[in-house]
Amino acid sequence: MKKFIFVSSIMFVVALSNLNAAYCTASGSNQFVHITRVAIGDIDNSTGGTSYSDYTAQSTSVTQGDTGVSITISCNQTYAYSDLGVWIDWNQNEDFTDAGERMVCSGDCTGNGTFNFDVPADATLGDTRMRVRLKYSGTDCGRPCGATNYGEVEDYTITVLDDEPTPVTLSEFTAEYAAGNLALYWTTQTETDNSGWNIYRSETEILEDALQVNGQLISGAGTSSEPTDYVFVDENEVAEGSTYWYWIESINSSGQTETFGPISLQIPVEGENPDDQDFENYGLFQNYPNPLSNSTSISFNLPEVTNCELTIYNIKGEIVKTFSGNNIKSGEFNWNGKDENGNDVFSGIYLYKLEAGDNTYIKKMILTK
Repeated sequence: MKKFIFVSSIMFVVALSNLNAAYCTASGSNQFVHITRVAIGDIDNSTGGTSYSDYTAQSTSVTQGDTGVSITISCNQTYAYSDLGVWIDWNQNEDFTDAGERMVCSGDCTGNGTFNFDVPADATLGDTRMRVRLKYSGTDCGRPCGATNYGEVEDYTITVLDDEPTPVTLSEFTAEYAAGNLALYWTTQTETDNSGWNIYRSETEILEDALQVNGQLISGAGTSSEPTDYVFVDENEVAEGSTYWYWIESINSSGQTETFGPISLQIPVEGENPDDQDFENYGLFQNYPNPLSNSTSISFNLPEVTNCELTIYNIKGEIVKTFSGNNIKSGEFNWNGKDENGNDVFSGIYLYKLEAGDNTYIKKMILTK
């Protein structure tokens, strides 16, 4: 059964930060010995000899906690003193000196060398740097930085993925301002281990400028293969003529997050006609009377003739009543405060949603008895 979740808001501030740094340089001045091939996952790169090569545009992914990840490296010469080293910056602090970041150290580069390594379970998610270095003379594989007289250095990108992803299939995310109410609504087709949602709002397109506007976590659907509809009413103050940007963030039980958006919405100025038409000309109108005690009329006006469906939900997101219309442009539905089985429903807040073609409209009403 399709579910529907409704919440409202209180605003508070969340601080976000970003760190930037640079990796150390490394090179070999003479390519008497050099790397001829690096193969790991989606990367399979055959090259000639250069002092340093930036191949970070080439990437492959690994998952936190992976074991036995295989990397194959080929060299042009076979010498007992040719040292091969591979480093991966697992914590993304822009160096290779932390414990567990040297993946390979070998003095035997005889044609094709294949090595295996494990990915730390706490490796930082996202893109990071892998450095491959071949040098001649000595047995020290512990120097990912600096210059050597002979050898070559190549850098690649490794993408670390979550071992417990938050797969949410989002099919819709829109906003609407009508009758003084600003509402967001979004629909997921599937959710896996989704504990809930946070909502962020900004007066710019930059997420780092955003404020969190939900006072508590909005409950998610957990694990579900059925569509789930959400509505969030932003009760914080808005200014006429201003534009606001919104993001939604899903969170799983391990605290991993995924962010969707932004979408934007401009608040109309009273008396002006956005898009050269009256703001309320098209769409779903406020029911009358509201609050209702016995019955109410819900009217609508659509941009074109289409099939439509009006669904009434209780505050738990359960479907109470559904109306449908075929080949219709405008009209109204009358609700008598009963469910599909003809039973009286309890007093409280109800949501009603009109789906018509590619358009979706949502409003709320109050039933008192």
